[in-house]
Amino acid sequence: MLIEFKLKSRYNGKRFNPGEQSNIPEDVAKRLVNCGAAFFIEKKTIVDLNDGKEGEPVIPTNDSELVDPDETGKDYHKLLYNKFNKETLKEAAMEVGILVPAIEQKKDDLIALIIAEGKAEEVLALPEDFNE
Repeated sequence: MLIEFKLKSRYNGKRFNPGEQSNIPEDVAKRLVNCGAAFFIEKKTIVDLNDGKEGEPVIPTNDSELVDPDETGKDYHKLLYNKFNKETLKEAAMEVGILVPAIEQKKDDLIALIIAEGKAEEVLALPEDFNE
């Protein structure tokens, strides 16, 4: 996928500066975009959710509506928020292999990144003293 970097980054031994573009694998591109280090250049196809009814506006989807937190019986956001402070949460994210941007982020943004990467269970499973 074609992305443009917003932050200095490194992938596969190559350094990228803000404004540079690169075509990289989709999974890596999504991680970089989710953590705020890059953005997609390629346009995505818009799906008409109104089933082709002409003259009606397209209703955008909200990703949070697509995933029901009660589906697994766990509300990861609440669990992560209560278990970690902001700095420990950032360290925990890096411990499980999530690229965390160097810019200052809110605790809720870090939690959203962890959940988007599908690593919430891994982070919650870390021992209390993992960063010592």
